[in-house]
Amino acid sequence: MRINNALELRIAIEALEAKRQLQKHELISQFHETADSLKPGNLIKSAMGNIMPSAVLGSVLKTAGTVGVGLLTGN
Repeated sequence: MRINNALELRIAIEALEAKRQLQKHELISQFHETADSLKPGNLIKSAMGNIMPSAVLGSVLKTAGTVGVGLLTGN
């Protein structure tokens, strides 16, 4: 793109600013998605999901949670 005058320069700057804002928003969004996927619970779900069907996985996680709460409360 060749810029020949001040108006074209201003338009090009505005377009680049808009592109920068969009990329910033996408980067922040991707960061949050990545951080969420790295939480221990989500890592376990992901690993187990590759091994078991989701119906079985739900039961296993519910049982594991119940056992964990039972151990923490001393029952």
